Amino acid sequence: MKLSARIPPLAVVALTVVVAAFAALPARGQTFHGRLTTSFYRYDRAPTDSTDHDYVRAHALGIFHLEGLADRRLSLHTYLNGQQDLATVNHDEFDYRVANLYAQWKDRAEGYEIRGGRMRIFAGVANVALDGGYGSYRFRDLATLEAFVGVQAPLTGAFKVADWDNSAYGGRLTFHTPADLTTAVSFARQNREPFTYDDPGEFTGRELQLPADQEELYGANASWRFEPGSTVYGRVEWDRLQSRLKYAGGALNMARPGERWSTDLEYFHRAPSLYANSLLSVFDQGDIDEIGVRASYLVTHTVRAFGNVNLTYLNGDSGQRFGVGAGQGPWSVSYTHRMGYTGDSDAVIGSYQREITEEAGIRAQIGYTSYELYADQDERNDSFVLGLGGELRPLRTLAFDLEIQNLSQELSTQPGFAGYEHDWRGHVRITYWFFTGRGLTEVF
Repeated sequence: MKLSARIPPLAVVALTVVVAAFAALPARGQTFHGRLTTSFYRYDRAPTDSTDHDYVRAHALGIFHLEGLADRRLSLHTYLNGQQDLATVNHDEFDYRVANLYAQWKDRAEGYEIRGGRMRIFAGVANVALDGGYGSYRFRDLATLEAFVGVQAPLTGAFKVADWDNSAYGGRLTFHTPADLTTAVSFARQNREPFTYDDPGEFTGRELQLPADQEELYGANASWRFEPGSTVYGRVEWDRLQSRLKYAGGALNMARPGERWSTDLEYFHRAPSLYANSLLSVFDQGDIDEIGVRASYLVTHTVRAFGNVNLTYLNGDSGQRFGVGAGQGPWSVSYTHRMGYTGDSDAVIGSYQREITEEAGIRAQIGYTSYELYADQDERNDSFVLGLGGELRPLRTLAFDLEIQNLSQELSTQPGFAGYEHDWRGHVRITYWFFTGRGLTEVF
């Protein structure tokens, strides 16, 4: 198997982490823990009416935490993942991504934290993979201040640092008092240098000249627990550069202790955001609004009934969906109906999930859907899905997960296309956890 020339940087990073970890273990108070996951996904694809191909994709993930480096407050954190097509029809080279690779200095007693390297930032309006620095400080139980600055990590697997044309910086201030109320204000400026198109697009027939993605976001959010089991939450984001409301939403959740019922009311407004020169950028898009209500009622101590209603508004049109269902122990069944702009479909799903022992469990799901691909379709399409799976954990540190699914459907398209009649899919995942140090070896 020929590996990509991009693998050496990944190998160096992984080897560095492992060597540093084992070199550090003899020191008192140091720990090395994390998990390794390998999975394989197999599926079918039918490019034409007369041909079909089998595809197999392999995924690998490694999360490593090395703590207590020279000082108990200093640690190193790494998150690596990669994938590759193994089937001969679409065999490609190994593609990897370094999602996290940063050092952290964290003092819980003093209330501050500093990070440097590649990391994912979640700070109010900021949601960005960053090569740079992050810091936070907690002012007792009153408030927490966060700030970050750097350049956005490349969207491709190449392990390199971009230039300042891909900069991102911002911060968030969170207030923690009173105890049942949390409020925050945040700011983020994010720039993304566009990819260049050397050839005309297959769908557009022209070379796209897209501007850089730039956002200057201001946001605020609040969460209030007004009684046990009941909360209300709201969030708003404003993009100053484009003078638009990027996001606004809220949720009311009520589940009083001792009551048989619970309910959730949600609303959100979202403006379209496209990154990395998506193919969808050649289509006109509009803002979307959605209102949803969910409710659950405990009929008996083992039987639960639930339902939901959602209304969606997009491009001057609207769509609706509603669903009902019930569950008892490991069994559940539900029905969902969609209509309007979001499509016309009816679906029934039944599922069974049970833990046989502490080390093993099984699950099964069956579903039937009747739907239309376009308005006023003469004959509706039908699809039938059967899935079987199970989990096995022979050791506290080792787990296996298996899922097999069959999709059968009959499509009615214009022009006619036979499409898939049967599509077998399989997924296998193996996960290993480890924790070494302080004289211990146990599950993380």
